[in-house]
Order: sequence, then C-alpha cells, then structure tokens
Amino acid sequence: MSRFRLFLIILISALVIGGSVALWATVNNGDNDEKVPLSNVPAKVLEAANNAVSGGDIKEVEKEVEDGEVIYEVEKVVDGVEYDIKVTPDGVVKKVEKEDDDEGEDDDEVDDD
Repeated sequence: MSRFRLFLIILISALVIGGSVALWATVNNGDNDEKVPLSNVPAKVLEAANNAVSGGDIKEVEKEVEDGEVIYEVEKVVDGVEYDIKVTPDGVVKKVEKEDDDEGEDDDEVDDD
C-alpha cells in the first residue's frame, strides 16, 4: 500500500469520526437532561424534595447522569422563590439551591456530598 493511500485512509477516518462526534454533540446540546413527567417521578424523590423544601409547587423534574450517578433535579417554587433540589432515585437529597431573583444567580446552596 502506498503512503498516499495510507494517508488518505487515515484522513478520511479522522473526518468521519470528527463529524460523528460533532453531530452527536449538536443533537445532544452537550446536555444529558431528560424531562420527566411528574407522574413518572419516583415517590421517594418527590417525598425527599418536599421534605427538603416545604410548601410551594413543583414546576419541573429532570433526570440526569452526574459522574455516573442518576440524579433527579426538582425545580420547585415557594412564594415566588425558585429552588433546585437534586435527589437520588432512592430519596437522598444531594443539593438544594435557592435562586436569587434579583441577580439570576444562586443565593443559597446546601451541599450534602
């Protein structure tokens, strides 16, 4: 096999692999979050989120994988304040973040790691 053919095969392979990775990243937006209907959220997750932040309404739940661990991120609004509560499928609260409406940044964070 000539050097030119070998170079051409390597070049084409690199382009195909690079294009596949770019397409996958575009389709997934670099995001592995999956919205979960409230009816499909495990009861332990809902109970843990409600115990972590009482009152208010759950607006959205997303299921994601963080460092190989499945995490449910529960978005809850209490008296106009938004909370993001990260809970494992077995009901362990990993983190509670309170959003600061004035600046759009996290105001208060509790990390249970």
